[in-house]
Amino acid sequence: MNNEPHVPFLEQFGAGAWWPRYHAALRQLSLAGDEAAAIAAIQDAVSALGGNGAIYSHAIRHDASLTLVRTLVVGDAAWTHLYSTSEWCEEDPWLEHAARSSTPALACEIQHSNDRQREIVDMLMRHDFASALVVPAPSNFGRSSIGMLCIGATHHAHFEGSAFSMMRPIARGLAMEVSDWCLRRMRAELIERAQISSEDLSLLRHEVLGHSSKLIAVNLHSTKSTIDSRFQRLSHRLGVATRRDAVRLGRLYYLL
Repeated sequence: MNNEPHVPFLEQFGAGAWWPRYHAALRQLSLAGDEAAAIAAIQDAVSALGGNGAIYSHAIRHDASLTLVRTLVVGDAAWTHLYSTSEWCEEDPWLEHAARSSTPALACEIQHSNDRQREIVDMLMRHDFASALVVPAPSNFGRSSIGMLCIGATHHAHFEGSAFSMMRPIARGLAMEVSDWCLRRMRAELIERAQISSEDLSLLRHEVLGHSSKLIAVNLHSTKSTIDSRFQRLSHRLGVATRRDAVRLGRLYYLL
């Protein structure tokens, strides 16, 4: 719980003192080389806006059976550990909102679908989210790639009223910056995990153009059977069934 005197966001906004801190935090985020550095930058940005905590979740749907969710949490160590270890992100009503809408909303206006979601929100409101702003980070891929940033404050009504209209464009900018960092990180991890090479990407680009294995073999001075085998091995490393699925995954992670 933050014991510092509360300064309403409108007062901070009018004074303009938040901007240098916020701008420096965005710069810090763009240069963050690991998750700890990214979380520190997000914390600085949120603090500049008078917030106390933040949650960023990004869900990428690989296929019908697998959705990969990456979550960054900022705030009091007790609740961030609880949120991370309880897999609450899978039922987070705020992430669910981002799947339905690209419009920022006050957390208090988002309906709960079940008791589990109510439990999650009640816990967060007892910590750093008495007032909270939920900001979707839209992608080009609809519900296959969904980002959501929630900024919370321990003081009730910190983001409500006129502050909400002031905060919307600022919070949207922060959400997109965090989304960009998170996707870069997830892309790098996929490349390392699946051992994706420049030759693999070249193969996928041929598939994007609709080239057959026979035509790809001609272009790469290879044989049709070799090209088919390469696609099979690549699909296996990516954890998908077909070369079309491999292309879809490559696009979701902005590899193509």
